[in-house]
Amino acid sequence: MLHQRADDDRRVRARERGRLRRVQVCAFAVLAMESQPVDPRL
Repeated sequence: MLHQRADDDRRVRARERGRLRRVQVCAFAVLAMESQPVDPRL
């Protein structure tokens, strides 16, 4: 019974870490796009 809860906690933590990493990647991509010099020909 006790292991089951520990496994569930680990699974939830892994899922949250994955979601957080996706958010960080998205934020980084947006910052990278914003920091690129804009091509005046566009």
